[in-house]
Amino acid sequence: MNPKDQYLIKDIPETIQTKHTTIRRYRNGDGVPIYALAERKNNREHLKGIADDVAGLKSVEEAEVKARKHRAEWAKRERFVAGVWDGDEYIGEIWIEPDNWNVPCFEIGWFIDKGHEGEGLAFEASEACIRFIFDELNAHKVIAKTSDTNTRSYQLAERLGFVKEGHLRDAEIKDGKRYGTLLYGLLRGEKR
Repeated sequence: MNPKDQYLIKDIPETIQTKHTTIRRYRNGDGVPIYALAERKNNREHLKGIADDVAGLKSVEEAEVKARKHRAEWAKRERFVAGVWDGDEYIGEIWIEPDNWNVPCFEIGWFIDKGHEGEGLAFEASEACIRFIFDELNAHKVIAKTSDTNTRSYQLAERLGFVKEGHLRDAEIKDGKRYGTLLYGLLRGEKR
C-alpha cells in the first residue's frame, strides 16, 4: 500500500480545541471571516510574504474559493489547512503539508492576525497542531520554514521546541531586499 493511502481511509479529526482557540477544517461560508481578517488591522501588509493567498484576496468570493479548495485538499489528504478561531473571530491559519509520506514527515506553517500577536494564541494553536501531527498523522518528524526576517515566527518555532537545522542565506527577494530561510525540525522523541 502506498504510504499516503493509509491516510485516505483513516478518520482524522477536523477540529482541535484548546483552552482559548478552536482550530478547524474550513467550512462552506468561511470566506466571509477570511476576507474580514485580510481587511482589518493592516493585515494585508502584515501577511505579505507569509500568506500571500490571504494578503492578495480581492473579494469575499475569492476567500470562499480559498476555503473550499482547502476543504477539498483535506479530503484528498494533500494538505491539512485549518482556520484558527478565538471564539467567533477568525484570527489565523495553520497549514500542515506532507513533506515525505515514507518517513512520515510533515511541514507546519502558521499566521495570526496582527491584532492578536503577543497573546500566546499562535503558540497555543501551533502546539496543539504539532500534537495532532504526531498523534493523528503518526509523524516521525515535523519541519517548519520561516524567513530569517520574521522574528516572531522563528522565535515561535524555537519556543515550540524546534531545532534549527539550517539557514539558507539570501534565498529569497521581496521588495528588492534579500532575505534567508530558516529551517527547523522536531522529531517525535523531542515533542513536549
